[in-house]
Amino acid sequence: MGPFEPSCRALCGALGRRPADVLVCWLLPGTRSDTPHSPGARLGRVLIAPAARGRGLGETLVTLTVERAFGELGLPLLDLGVWAHNTPARRIYEKLGFPTQRITENVVEVDGVPWATVRMRLTSPDR
Repeated sequence: MGPFEPSCRALCGALGRRPADVLVCWLLPGTRSDTPHSPGARLGRVLIAPAARGRGLGETLVTLTVERAFGELGLPLLDLGVWAHNTPARRIYEKLGFPTQRITENVVEVDGVPWATVRMRLTSPDR
């Protein structure tokens, strides 16, 4: 069992949802691929099933993950990357205090459209 599976179960239980309908989320050691041994972690793949969107599940999941990361796990910081055009996700991260660290343009091209990524980092309030 990974360290964030209890958060997933708690969220799904509180909302009366099955995990397969709701979310995927994981935390990786290190904060970026170029610094795999840094003291924090990287939040990755926060996915909400299309039928379950618009109900606050993403915000609840990320809130529980941040609380567990900074509380029980004692991590000093969390990094994440999000596609620049993913406005709903960016709003959640900004609302929870993740400031933008860097925007990288033209990371990949999809159907002739260049996509950019936004790197965000949240530092533990205890640091």
